Amino acid sequence: MGLELAGDLGVIMIARAKGRHFLVYNGADRIEFDAVPERRPVPVARSASAEAPASAAPASAAPPASATLSAVAGRAGGSG
Repeated sequence: MGLELAGDLGVIMIARAKGRHFLVYNGADRIEFDAVPERRPVPVARSASAEAPASAAPASAAPPASATLSAVAGRAGGSG
């Protein structure tokens, strides 16, 4: 009914517009498009199986406790 009315009246009918995407139901020949937008890469979701095993330490892991304690002891002793 709406599509038929748009055709009879010569109205451009656009629906489902979201972001840079839309559907033209009537009057597509009268629309002047600027340019085709560049395709952006879609980020790939990582699954739980793709993660590193729990036994592997991450690259930003904290230093061992003994190294931390010796650094604190060196600063606490001070000089003089």
